[in-house]
Amino acid sequence: MKGSSRFPLVVIFSATILSALLLGWALRGSGIVQNCEVYDVSVCEELDEQLRPLGGSSPFCFGIRQLGVRFRFRLARQGESLLVRWHFQNHLIHEESLSVESTEGVKAFYLVREDGAPLPVGDYAVSIAEGDRQAFRLEFAIQGPPEREDGEDSLSEKGSPEAQTTSSP
Repeated sequence: MKGSSRFPLVVIFSATILSALLLGWALRGSGIVQNCEVYDVSVCEELDEQLRPLGGSSPFCFGIRQLGVRFRFRLARQGESLLVRWHFQNHLIHEESLSVESTEGVKAFYLVREDGAPLPVGDYAVSIAEGDRQAFRLEFAIQGPPEREDGEDSLSEKGSPEAQTTSSP
């Protein structure tokens, strides 16, 4: 008789635990629970050895050959993947997936053209996402060269950047 009186308690306890797990999973999937936090984001010309931004801020000047993005992150779980996307004139030009082994840290990426030419003048954006959820988006620009007295651009650079990124730990 003693074992049968515990059975309802075990069933209720198990159902409560299962309900809590399912509720947590449902909230995470709906976006109510935030899986990824991206903060302290900066776009700059270079980064030092400690991944601190060096030089410039938007709008950047014509002739720049690389731009770096540096950000801090916090993830709900270890082993999540972050997706870094670079956009030029609202078109995706490069994306890179990054599997992170810690729940928080600092990451950095560079945007450079494969041929080493200056990045084209125009509007850019970098977005950082976890799964399908965009955690952060930062827009910035590269301004054209100063106009000459005859009214023409001194060095007109057209085209789309053929993006290549390099990441830092």
